[in-house]
Amino acid sequence: MPPSILSDSLTSLTLPSALPPEALQVLDAAGRPLQEHTQPSLLPITSDPLGVTERSLPNIGGYLIGSRIGTGGTSWVYEGADPSTGRPVAVKVQRVRSGWADTAGTILQNEAAILGHLRHPNVLPLLAAGQLPDGRRWLAFPLMAGGDLHSQQLQLAAGRDLKRWPLRRRLASFLSVCAAVEHAHSMGVIHRDLKPRNVMFDDEGFVQLADWGLAGPPTQPPPRDQPSPSTAGTPGYMAPEQISPRLGPVDARSDVWSLGAVLYEAITLRRAIAGKTITERMVETLAGRSPDPRTHAPQVPDALALACRRALERAPEDRFATVLDLAIAVGAALGSLPPTRRQ
Repeated sequence: MPPSILSDSLTSLTLPSALPPEALQVLDAAGRPLQEHTQPSLLPITSDPLGVTERSLPNIGGYLIGSRIGTGGTSWVYEGADPSTGRPVAVKVQRVRSGWADTAGTILQNEAAILGHLRHPNVLPLLAAGQLPDGRRWLAFPLMAGGDLHSQQLQLAAGRDLKRWPLRRRLASFLSVCAAVEHAHSMGVIHRDLKPRNVMFDDEGFVQLADWGLAGPPTQPPPRDQPSPSTAGTPGYMAPEQISPRLGPVDARSDVWSLGAVLYEAITLRRAIAGKTITERMVETLAGRSPDPRTHAPQVPDALALACRRALERAPEDRFATVLDLAIAVGAALGSLPPTRRQ
């Protein structure tokens, strides 16, 4: 489908513009002003803090609903099953929060529209979508039993599972993510929220990219006589132009920057943007100091380190022009690693 047709089919994301100064006009994935908060739990939870329990959601779209296994800015995620096949599924259900319900619903609607056009083995496919009687939206996906990349990297950083996931395999997984993003770009879609939490694994380690709710066509900087729009994403993984739209268009090179941050973590098991607070991470990103992974992983090939640094350049024109170019550079560096070398 040509990008122009796809762009016309996407739901427009209208995000609130009246934000507190400390938010610096950056929103989280739910469209809420960013604030310090704990990361979503991946452990089963028996009840939801806003009064919705598993018993009140026994069946959604024909799927049997079990325990809640995740919490995001826009939704809760439940483990479920298709009763006709027994296939495990993950059902994402819109959260109800006063003042943000419309934005959360729009993001889930946008994700469904995007996934209706993407067909790639490394894109987590949408199985079904709909609305509850109270108007909240839901989406159903295959259940990825292997968890996400963030959880995996925490284990690796603690010294666990390193033999199973050496650098060579981590880079191969990264290239699978690149393949998914390059496919989306070929369809005129920019992901806008690439980060380890959105990279999912099945129980055999196969990679699929999730959470397309903020995705959409490329956008241009606003005219000088107009205020900058609010943007959405995750500080530490957002490209500089996503934080400050006047720095340039949000396009394929923005996703390249985010992938550079993901690549840095795959190499070093540390964050490229190390600020402890949201403000610190945004300031560090805008400062444009492209970190060198060899600082923490001196054994990596120079070509791999240079590819990572180029992806993280502040100016879009200094980065790889496409995700394919980044993948080629990483693939070449991967080929230089000895097969038996332990990282």
